[in-house]
Parts: sequence; C-alpha cells; structure tokens
Amino acid sequence: MKKIFWISSLFLLVIIFSNSDIAQTWEKLNPDFLEKDTLLEYAALNFATKNLGWISTYGDFNTGGYRSILLETKDGGLSWKLRWEFKKSILEHIPFKLNNRGSSGDGLITSFILDTNNIWFMGSVGNGGLLFSQDMGLTWDTSRITSENTNSVSSNFCEFHFFNYKKGIAFNDFSWFTSDGGYTWTKSEDTTSDFMRPTDVYFLNDSIGWIVSNLSDVFDVGSISKTSNGGITWSFQHKRAHLMSGVAFIDSLRGFAVDTNRQLYNGYIYQTINAGENWEVHRYDYYNPFYTIRFFDNLYGWVGGTGKILRTTNGGENWEIQVDGMQTNFEQIIILNKDKVAYALGKDWNGKTHTLLRADLSNLTAVKSNINILPEDFKLFQNYPNPFNPSTTINYQIPSSIFVTLKIYDVLGNEVSVLVNEWKEAGSYNYELGITNCQAEFIFIS
Repeated sequence: MKKIFWISSLFLLVIIFSNSDIAQTWEKLNPDFLEKDTLLEYAALNFATKNLGWISTYGDFNTGGYRSILLETKDGGLSWKLRWEFKKSILEHIPFKLNNRGSSGDGLITSFILDTNNIWFMGSVGNGGLLFSQDMGLTWDTSRITSENTNSVSSNFCEFHFFNYKKGIAFNDFSWFTSDGGYTWTKSEDTTSDFMRPTDVYFLNDSIGWIVSNLSDVFDVGSISKTSNGGITWSFQHKRAHLMSGVAFIDSLRGFAVDTNRQLYNGYIYQTINAGENWEVHRYDYYNPFYTIRFFDNLYGWVGGTGKILRTTNGGENWEIQVDGMQTNFEQIIILNKDKVAYALGKDWNGKTHTLLRADLSNLTAVKSNINILPEDFKLFQNYPNPFNPSTTINYQIPSSIFVTLKIYDVLGNEVSVLVNEWKEAGSYNYELGITNCQAEFIFIS
C-alpha cells in the first residue's frame, strides 16, 4: 500500500526502561600542582582519556601582567604539571575561554579534542594563536592562524568543531572553515543566515548540527539555530529564547538546551522531540542559571548550574538535584563515553579558585533502555523554516512499515518534485529540502 502524506494524527511518546540502584556520585578532587603553577582566574578543561587531560588557564599571576599556561594531568586530575606557557609573541594577554562567559579583552581560548591524538587549543585569532597536537599531547605545534580572505581572521573564535583531523568549522560573528587542520580559514559565503556568535555547538554528524547563543536579533534574548549541510547555512529554530549557553542531542530527534534569563536569572531547560522544530521550555526557579548540558547515553545526562549539578536518569523527562550547596558555577561538564567517566569544572564564587569533580559512570552501563518514539498514525509536520531560502526541513512519521511517497506541488497544483518514493520502516523521519530540489528561489509550503 502506498501512503501519500496529507493526514493529521496523534503522537505517542512511550518510555520503557529498567532502572537499577544508582550509586554514581561526584567526588571532589584536590589537584596537586607542581612548582608555582595553579589554576588562574579563567580556566577551561578537556580530557582525551580518563587519565590524560589538560586545563588551559589564564590570569594575573603576581607578575604585573597576565600569564597563559597549559597544564597537563596523566592521573585523572589528581596532579598537574606545566606543559606549555604561551609566548607573548604568539598569544599576548589572552583570556582563556570558559563557555564564552566571564572574560574580556583581546581574545578567548577554547579547545576541541577529536580523538586521543588530535587536540586543538585556539587563542586570539587577532594575534594568530593556535596550539595543536597530533600525538596525544607529546609534542605541540604553534602556528599563526591566517585567513584566505584577509591577512588574519578579523575577530576571536568563540567555538569550533572538527569533523576529522583536517576539516573543521569555527565561529565568531561569522562561520569559518578549514581543510588543513586549522592553519588557514575561509570565511563562509553564506549571506542568508542571521548569524549569532554561539556559546555552544553540537554536531550530530558531519551534516546536522545546532548552535545556541545568548544573542538574537533583539536585545536580552538568545537563539537556537540548526544546520543540515555541515554549517554552510544556518536557520533559526528559536529567535526569542532565553540567554542560551549549552546544547546536546541524544539522537536525531531528541535534544536539550539550557539557559537563563537576564532579569531573574532562573534556570531553564529546553527540550525537543522533533529535531528542534518545536521546543518545550521548563523553568527552574530555585536553581539559578544553567551553563552546560551533556549526556552519557540516551538515559543519563547532567546539567551544570550555579552551585548545583542536576541529573536525569530517564532521557531528560525528569531532572533531580545531585550536587547542591557548593559555592561554584559548574560551567563545564566533560563526559568520556568510552572510559565511562565524567569531569565537572566550576569557578568558585570567590573569583579566585576552582572546583574539580570526577564521577565514575561504569555502574550505569548495565541499565538498558528501550526508549522509542512510537507514532500512532501517519503525520506530516509543518516544515521549518517556512518560508525558506535556501533550505527547510520536513518531518513526518509512520506507524508501520509502508511505501511512502512525499511530493512537492506548486500553487497551481503541478508536481514539482518527488522527495521520497520507497518503503520505510515504522518511525520518525526528516527530509532536508533545498531550492535545488524544487527549482525555486523563495518557497512557502502549506
């Protein structure tokens, strides 16, 4: 039987899971720093394995100026040693980045770990700072970052992501692309996106990704944007969100974002079950701002906030306070799925020290999940954005295995394009429609 979509339907979310006694807790580490090294005013954390990690840190180190250093641990955060001190000729007076908050000046530092070998630390691109290792941090290469458009990239990168050891994307007021591991960057030619400097980026694969920002086209609000072509173009999914700071997706449909508002500084968790077409907002009055969200699998996730860490054990349906009463803003949570360990780093309220936590997640692996989104009937969702140029996403669902035909017609009823014409298993699907699919320049779908 062939099914052509024009039918509205009900939607059923069924959650079935088995839960065991959860003994997972966070332990506070008391890092030992060699010589005179310590965590300075700003610090950013990243780990390649459960034992090997780095903290890039920056601040006034009683020298009458600023110091930018890279510290390394090989025992899971218990002891740290100086691995690199940035030269002023490469990175001069550069605040290190922690989720794009709390720093100002000539630049920011952010980091990205692709795998155990390929690690990047990026500094003020105005000054041209790049620190890169291809051998698990044994040796580091420094290079000036240049642009194919100008002599240097015009302003500081705030977030970046690498798809492989050569291909990456970085963000400031624009999006930039590299094909040589980060040494040279090409500015995106996209003129259709209202691009906002992101505070967090999450790519599900090489094509589909989301960015959140504490900026939008008006003051005091943030935004959520999505790409389906590897960051070449972006479209708003939410232009009137709160001040967004973190985003993560469990799968291609279910995602979460966290934020706060500018006036009351309440914490909010945004949730979507249709790839961001719609976002459900949950307010937490007594939790205060939320900074980051990360998941271990499709059941377990954590939110870092002001003095608190929240946890979900059922895929984000409910959240509970797991860590409370700490005078720390937990702005970073690092989860290593392969090693089954998590780290949380927070800046203490005294503005001088930091708190580092570690959690063993190995006891969570026995929990099995059968979380399924089961359609009760056929449904074609409204595409988003609409109108669109150059692309839009069409979501649909089917309750059983069936032959599906999805067609586009013009306003005169003429068939423009056949998007889907094949057997599909029961489930939810999405299709990215571009102007090349339908030979049009500006399209409404109704």
